[in-house]
Amino acid sequence: MRVLEESWMWGYERDKQQSLGLQTIRFQKIKGEKHYWLNTDARHLDAPEYIVNTSCDTVCFICTECGPPECMKKHGAEEDWKIIWRK
Repeated sequence: MRVLEESWMWGYERDKQQSLGLQTIRFQKIKGEKHYWLNTDARHLDAPEYIVNTSCDTVCFICTECGPPECMKKHGAEEDWKIIWRK
């Protein structure tokens, strides 16, 4: 049980840091589905930034250290995203 509690807390802390570091939310529609890039600028520190759909399911991620995942091919360049919220 302790491992589960620690795992949950780690996830909570990671999500909290993700929220606190949010710089912009960017929007793009892919095949009729709305996608949101939660831009924290973490990619500049070799950490992932997440792209989620309207159900908050992660559909892709951006990570400089990792190289672009296959899912990024359909999202295009940074200029293809519309900023809908800025800190």
